[in-house]
Amino acid sequence: MKRFSLIKKVYVVLFAVIILTASSVSAQFTLSGTVTDSALVPISAVSVLLFDEFGGPIGIPATVTDASGFYSIAGLPIGIYGLEFVPSVQGHLGETFTGISVSGNTTFDVMLAAGYNLSGFVRDSLGQGIFDIDLNVYEQVSGNKLVTSGDNTDINGFYHITVPPGEYRIRYRPVGLFADPWLPIELNNVLIASDTSIDVTMTLGYEVSGIITQLGGAPVVNADLDFTNSSTGILQVTPGDNTDGTGFYSVVVPLGTYDVNVTPQAGDPFVPLDDFGVVISGATTLNYTLESGLLISGTITNSLFNPIELVDIDIVDFTTGTKLVTSGDKTDASGFYQVIVPSGTYNLIYQPQVPTGLAPAQFLNVLVMADYNQDVVLADGIFLSGVMDKTAGGAVVNSDIDVKVSATQLKIPIVGDNTDASGAFTVVIETGTYDVEFEPLATDFLTAQKIFNVSFTQDTTLFVTLDTGLVLSGTVTDNVGSPVSNAEICVAYVSTGDTVYTPHDKTNLFGQYSVLIPSGSFNVFCRTDTLSGYIDSTEVLNYTMNTNQTLNLSFTTGQPACCVVVRGNVDYGSDDGTLAGSVDIADLVYMVAFSFQGGSPPPCFEEADIDGSGIIDISDIVGLVSFMFGTPSGAPPVACP
Repeated sequence: MKRFSLIKKVYVVLFAVIILTASSVSAQFTLSGTVTDSALVPISAVSVLLFDEFGGPIGIPATVTDASGFYSIAGLPIGIYGLEFVPSVQGHLGETFTGISVSGNTTFDVMLAAGYNLSGFVRDSLGQGIFDIDLNVYEQVSGNKLVTSGDNTDINGFYHITVPPGEYRIRYRPVGLFADPWLPIELNNVLIASDTSIDVTMTLGYEVSGIITQLGGAPVVNADLDFTNSSTGILQVTPGDNTDGTGFYSVVVPLGTYDVNVTPQAGDPFVPLDDFGVVISGATTLNYTLESGLLISGTITNSLFNPIELVDIDIVDFTTGTKLVTSGDKTDASGFYQVIVPSGTYNLIYQPQVPTGLAPAQFLNVLVMADYNQDVVLADGIFLSGVMDKTAGGAVVNSDIDVKVSATQLKIPIVGDNTDASGAFTVVIETGTYDVEFEPLATDFLTAQKIFNVSFTQDTTLFVTLDTGLVLSGTVTDNVGSPVSNAEICVAYVSTGDTVYTPHDKTNLFGQYSVLIPSGSFNVFCRTDTLSGYIDSTEVLNYTMNTNQTLNLSFTTGQPACCVVVRGNVDYGSDDGTLAGSVDIADLVYMVAFSFQGGSPPPCFEEADIDGSGIIDISDIVGLVSFMFGTPSGAPPVACP
């Protein structure tokens, strides 16, 4: 009897558990609430969409708020949900919420912020509306894309969306597999501070599409393509210019000639590809195959071995000086970077942000024939800052600043080396002795300036004033009238003999030159480069400049005196603005090699005859060393004949 009673009790308990469990599993709850504006006025006709905890839509019809702003979604099991509120009445911003926990009947009230109406028409050149043009709205500063429901044009080309007040970048582009090739339009710095209407007119372009693969034919996914106008250097707006899972891309560009760049996503072991001068005059297919490359990677730290984030890495071809396009070329939060390059010899340049106070670093002539590791410890630097203005008044904007080691004329990498709208600049350098060059835009018609041999040991501020310049231009020809390329123009004051700093003072392929100099009286010298195959020079003395002028120069027959200003330019290198022309460490090395190591003879005898004795011997080397490294400096070499 007791045994039966115990068994009966067990069954009763099990039955109760089953009933309770079944009740729990089948429990269904209601998620409801009220949608209002900031004044707590109910908003009706708001569509409420339900999502699961992963953001996937749940296949039930949207619930719509009633006249009192109320919504209710019944029959929900226990879970985590998301809700999206899409107002049908213009003037309120939609909003999405995630992580809403439902374990019983749940109330979730929402207040939708007010916004401004952005509307307008998208038409073709004949005034006909264009259907299904997609609008994307991005915050101008952050680049974040706004969620804007119903942002495609209707059958009449009309659009109407709501956005919060702010400054935006607005993009109009066609969508759909069968869309006509309308050229995308992008409007920048659009200020929305009230209801705004913007109409745009779109024109047809040409579709450029293709497949990006790796060797072997497998697709390269998420590779980015850029189309830059070959003539203007302007990057064409091409939304959707990344390859999909099959390696396919499709963009629309206007008629023109383009430089096409294909860059794999960061981490993919493929070398970026450039295709220059691609003519687009109709629908075009461009397929590319990316080669596997070599990995250059490492970690960037400061002297305390703390990782440095956002250091920019530039890889420059050692032979050509061309900067490679490399994706993922900034360090992450751990100071780590990695870029992909083909085998070759490179200069590796590491550029931290200016506020870090760390000096950039560079490694020259690095041979990369296999994956290469380069960890870098960036040195603490000093701030070199300044302000540039004009003699006539006003700031010098976007002027370029270069810093070179005085002894070797090696250009060091710097960040922030262009003046801002107020003419100010700030860069970071290591302590040392440098020449600093200031080069304004050519369109400013200001003379460049260079300061020499300055020792920088602490934070330094420079104030630079640039004079209005006059254009001295012309053509250089040889003794039979043929143009001479790469000939150097050197302009020196008659009164002092000091050389005017004139960057870009070499003739082009047609023998043409153009330099900016102040007004005054000058001696103008022109000499050839040794690579031209002969040595020659010519000069015009006491030349007066008081307006823009043309001065054509011609070399005579034979090879007259090649020495210009004073002796010392032993290797006949380019002018660096000093009294003695291009007198630097390279000249001393050339002279020692000639005198003691069987090196090539100086291309210009007078330049190597430092003391003017008529012979080249040890005394000339001593004189050159004394001039270059004396304290404060030795006597300059004697004047040229």
